[in-house]
Amino acid sequence: MPEGTGVGYGAASSINLRGLGSDATLTLLNGHRLAYNFAFQAIDISSIPFEAIDRIEVVADGSSALYGSDAVAGVANILLRRDYDGLKASARLGGSTDGGNVQQQYGLLAGQRWGDGGLTIAGEFGRTTPIIAAQRSYSEDRAPGLYLSPFIKRYSLLASAHQALSDHLSFAMDALYNWRSSDTQYAFNERGDVEAYGSKAAFTSRSFVLAPSLTWALPGNWQVDLSGMIGFDRSRYAFNTLYNGVSLLQQIGCYCNKARSIELGADGNLFDLPGGAAKLAIGGGYRINKFHGYRTDGSQDIRASQDAYFAYGEVSLPLVGPDLQIGGIRRLDLTGALRYEDYPGVDKVVTPKLGLIYAPVADLDIKASWGKSFRAPTLYQQFNQVFVNIYNVATLGGSGFPAGSTAMLVSGGNRDLKPERANSWSATFDLHPVALEGFRLEVSYFNVRYRDRIVRPIQYASQSLSNPLYADFVSVSPSASDIEAALANADVFQNVAGGVFDPDRIVAIVNNGNINVARQSLKGVDLSTRYAFDTVDAGAFVLTGEASYLRSKQVTAPAQPVTQLAGTLFNPPKFRGRAGVSWTRDALGASLFANHTGALRDARRASAAKISATLSFDMSLRYTPRAEHGPFQGTDVVLGVQNMFNKKPPLIWTNYVFDAPYDSTNYSAVGRFVSLSLTKSW
Repeated sequence: MPEGTGVGYGAASSINLRGLGSDATLTLLNGHRLAYNFAFQAIDISSIPFEAIDRIEVVADGSSALYGSDAVAGVANILLRRDYDGLKASARLGGSTDGGNVQQQYGLLAGQRWGDGGLTIAGEFGRTTPIIAAQRSYSEDRAPGLYLSPFIKRYSLLASAHQALSDHLSFAMDALYNWRSSDTQYAFNERGDVEAYGSKAAFTSRSFVLAPSLTWALPGNWQVDLSGMIGFDRSRYAFNTLYNGVSLLQQIGCYCNKARSIELGADGNLFDLPGGAAKLAIGGGYRINKFHGYRTDGSQDIRASQDAYFAYGEVSLPLVGPDLQIGGIRRLDLTGALRYEDYPGVDKVVTPKLGLIYAPVADLDIKASWGKSFRAPTLYQQFNQVFVNIYNVATLGGSGFPAGSTAMLVSGGNRDLKPERANSWSATFDLHPVALEGFRLEVSYFNVRYRDRIVRPIQYASQSLSNPLYADFVSVSPSASDIEAALANADVFQNVAGGVFDPDRIVAIVNNGNINVARQSLKGVDLSTRYAFDTVDAGAFVLTGEASYLRSKQVTAPAQPVTQLAGTLFNPPKFRGRAGVSWTRDALGASLFANHTGALRDARRASAAKISATLSFDMSLRYTPRAEHGPFQGTDVVLGVQNMFNKKPPLIWTNYVFDAPYDSTNYSAVGRFVSLSLTKSW
């Protein structure tokens, strides 16, 4: 169970595989890239109407050789319903029993299929009220005035069409529009009165994508595809700091992204092998991402773009097939892929991938893969403003310097950043006994070595000159030319030391801008099992189980110590599992699932605290009348209860009243959530 979701700025949701970050997971819509969301290389999946989704295919393996940048942890391809005939309306109402989080979601799906084409249109409206700290017993005193989850309102509209233009030529088009607003707030002191002393934030996001494609069918089982995409994502924000009902500071801006791409590819059979036809896929293309980050007060105005040219090839070689009847080798397939990407001004990257599928018998498949992946630096990481601040040396931890000495702290963007790179390999055992129909067990081992990760290397600026771990990023007794170069590169300069700036008093330059320096490694095991069987009188049952074990660590800089990630606060737990049973009989259905989140360690203080493992339960009841005529035809009613026993998130130590008193990465304030869904199809 490698997948997870993360919630970003403005209530956006993104897919985060392996806990490597949403920007290390490539998310596609029907195989198309989308414009990035906010300042990160992540995709907002909440913009897609739920009823329009057919399925999500997840490849939890480094896949840059096939898909390019961002596919370090893997790829999630959201596939849309292609052929839907009829009309479907849905409504879902729900809320947390402790208060807040009242959700309304209404959807409409309409489709028409004709002989050589089809059209599907989906629309959705959603509204969710906030969860206020006062509505939870564990936060009403510790974080008064805080929204534990935001107020959200959103609209989305999607259209997907395809049409045969001739016997060999077909056209397809996907279009998606989304609008979303969200609001959140927090207080600055224990009174909890946001208007008296607090902050409010409002976000508005609009996104659009148009992705057309043409497919030519050629002789010899070959086809040629020409596809394109144009899209944008404009995430606007407004932060307002209040004191006694008066606005002290207002900051309004936008993180605006645009994207365009075009790709030409071909695939088909090469020649016959003992196990089947050898296949080849080749192609290439161009894409461009544009980013404009600005604030209306003039404190930020970033305009940047990045071109990317790419070419790829993939070959599939089925060496042995079942028809050969070779003992101990029922199936043997080899695959290989190679991709070249040119990011002008950044780097040229070549990424290979090798794969193997070996089936000794009909009951077992053994799969293995090895490959290299990369993630190009974001435009924000490269082109964010460079800040140069002058401090008294004591402020940065310096001692023993002459009186009046100052130090220069450099932070912000870095136009010389290079791609993050990773090596990964995995092995999977897929057991599906022929004698036990409906049973499947998959066990996978994965190993990822991620290097050149982009970080700000100095965690605590106040220790810059005193902690030897930061020595590699401090230049002591800098020359006049070094000081002049740093000042010339500054977009924003501030003399925090006070008095008249004197470059002769600078005794050190501290470099804390973005840099390719961190290393991260992770390895673990994923387990997935399913057993479906039908009884004569009791109905049909499906037993499922998923579990993952993860170990990961990071070294921020060569001289710094190893930091454990998995199993620590605000990182994935070492162990996570989910198991349950689903039952259907005639018009009735029910399910019960148990969710386990492993223990965590809070290492933020000298004496590490343990956060106990948690166990929660979800259940649902479904009624689907079998009526062939009348008002109940095509109806589906589902009653769902998440976190049945209202398990509370484990509490953690916090410094400020505007911090949630729990790990918001692994837990939420939702608590017990009861929902009723009604669907009607015509």
